[in-house]
Amino acid sequence: MSKLNTFDDFAQVSDLDIQRTMRHVDQNTLLVALKACSEQTKEKILGNMSERVRGFITDEMQRVSSTSAEIDEAQRVALAVLAVVQASDPAGRTRTLS
Repeated sequence: MSKLNTFDDFAQVSDLDIQRTMRHVDQNTLLVALKACSEQTKEKILGNMSERVRGFITDEMQRVSSTSAEIDEAQRVALAVLAVVQASDPAGRTRTLS
């Protein structure tokens, strides 16, 4: 198992760890971060949310357009989300499955 190095590493994290760590991330921040990640990561994270939250985030992602500047911002936010996750897990229990 290896540590999380990029936001897209969440595609390889266990469902339980995703659910646990997403509790520490603001939904609007996550919305921005999801704009910059792979479809695989998006599906993995959205699949670990309640139907209500998943619906909200999916609707908002469709509503908001993506300019180059917004994608750059989304990538910065994704790194910030990763930092929040790592700070909330000082023992390093959140790891990728591979």
